[in-house]
Amino acid sequence: MSGATSSNSGQEWTDDKVHQLRTLAEGNTPVGVMNIKTVSRAAVY
Repeated sequence: MSGATSSNSGQEWTDDKVHQLRTLAEGNTPVGVMNIKTVSRAAVY
């Protein structure tokens, strides 16, 4: 079984996305919610 890849695979994270992820992690946000909030909409389609 191969994993799905997105158009954002291998791309660098922007400073804004890193800040957002750190803020969510500091607030003990569940990983699933972090994924929804940080994934680019372009990566979903």
